[in-house]
Amino acid sequence: MNLVVSRRSGRIIRIFKSPLSNRFFVKRSEGVYDAEGCWALPGVVDMHVHFREPGEVEKEDFKSGSAAAAAGGVTFVADMPNNNPPINSTRRLKEKAKLVENKSFINYALYLGLPQLPDEISEAYHGNVKPIGVKVYYYRGREKDLFHSGTLPKDPLYVVHPEDPNFIEEGGYETYKEFEAARPVRAEVEAIKNLLNMAEKGYRIHFTHITSKRSLDLIKQGKREGLPISADVTPHHLLLDIESVQDHQSIAKCHPPLRREVDRRALFEGLLTGQIDAIASDHAPHRLEEKHQDFVNAPAGIPSVQFMFPLTCSLARNYRKKRLETIIKAHTRIPSQLLGLDGRGWIKTGNFADILLYDPTAKWIIKAENTFSKAKFSPYNGRVVKGKVISTFVNGRLVFHRGELLTKEGRFFPIEL
Repeated sequence: MNLVVSRRSGRIIRIFKSPLSNRFFVKRSEGVYDAEGCWALPGVVDMHVHFREPGEVEKEDFKSGSAAAAAGGVTFVADMPNNNPPINSTRRLKEKAKLVENKSFINYALYLGLPQLPDEISEAYHGNVKPIGVKVYYYRGREKDLFHSGTLPKDPLYVVHPEDPNFIEEGGYETYKEFEAARPVRAEVEAIKNLLNMAEKGYRIHFTHITSKRSLDLIKQGKREGLPISADVTPHHLLLDIESVQDHQSIAKCHPPLRREVDRRALFEGLLTGQIDAIASDHAPHRLEEKHQDFVNAPAGIPSVQFMFPLTCSLARNYRKKRLETIIKAHTRIPSQLLGLDGRGWIKTGNFADILLYDPTAKWIIKAENTFSKAKFSPYNGRVVKGKVISTFVNGRLVFHRGELLTKEGRFFPIEL
């Protein structure tokens, strides 16, 4: 496959086959990029990252987080609002957008946190700086109650962390198994049951980072009934389980917790069959010394935006080709559609040239200290991966190539193009 890209618009203007090579031709420029031996794939769309800016830039910022994303083939991220201060008003949303302007290597959007006043949501969507969705931390009692009040507008996409606070026990755990028992599957299941009732009333609900077979069964049933729901899963819930992280429990601590092997397998099967719509990193960086604390005091979160795509593709390649295509769509086309990103998420004439070049034969070892993220830890440290991102194009421009970052091409979305 050969692509011709307009440098002015960043869009694909021609796709053709040639027996001679696989190349990108960038119109009206000197750029010709040889993709010989690589797969040309749509850029990854990550619905769930925490780039920590503002408030915790010692852990991550938009420059470092987007650099890690670009190195992982990610061309678009949606950043969560749990900053310091939280981004739960129109004013703070505008301030954050201004703060991170011109810092990102890739395209990005911002979520709005659930405001104190429901009218703030409609105000944000009618302003100049629009959120990509509204994040609901359901395990916070106030947010749970507000969401069920019936006073919120139904138009936005509500991205919900589904854990019911009535079934969570805070603190008192010293091991991962005790931690998982304190935030049990039941907390997730009860939250999803309640939220399906809201979906029946017309709310568009996206369940983020689901962890269990029981949750997946509920979501399957809701989809069969035609409810406006969708779901994503993280790479760590696909690749790890409680038993596999006993030697590095604090490093693998995350909200919601890792589950049992039976759940991990069910999630992967749900992804392969299309019951789970998307893969999202939930990139949650912390300082290394924080994660090296004893388990109860270590913060929850795993940074994986740089490793997500090669890890999940490496896993999926154990299956037949059609299943690998499903995994790629869960990284690209489907999250793009869920977020309403016009002209992105797949390679076709007229779409933006958000593209990654992937060498399916390259073998490499994950070394957390070499990531572009500020978070120099990973539960995947030392893992051998087959398949590597070689280059990343954003809006038709080369931003990452063979280990080097080249230019910041990130644009804030939604924008008028």
